[in-house]
Amino acid sequence: MSSSSMDSAKFQQMLEQEKQRAMLNEMVAKLTDVCWDKCITGSVGSSFSNSETNCLKNCAQRYVELSMLTVQRFKNAVRKLETKLLDPNTEAVSGVDAEFKFKGMIGSLIWVSLWMLG
Repeated sequence: MSSSSMDSAKFQQMLEQEKQRAMLNEMVAKLTDVCWDKCITGSVGSSFSNSETNCLKNCAQRYVELSMLTVQRFKNAVRKLETKLLDPNTEAVSGVDAEFKFKGMIGSLIWVSLWMLG
């Protein structure tokens, strides 16, 4: 393997790690916004009340579980769509039809996610 190939592989690995960090940071920021608005009802003192602490814990847990479920369903939807598009025995699906169905699935997943958090 040449030096430039190794550098490229290292760069790709670093890029992937940075993407994952950015996604995690985005998730934490969203979680903080959603759960704070939902759970913190009064003025903030030196500590949270028991009900606020429990609400924050439950909200964060539900948010993470829902995010993982959404990602898993998204992966399954992509896999199912790829299988259907690549299977020679299925009737031909135009790119427009596939895109429409895919966007519909994603829209449904997003709606369910927002409904569960709301």
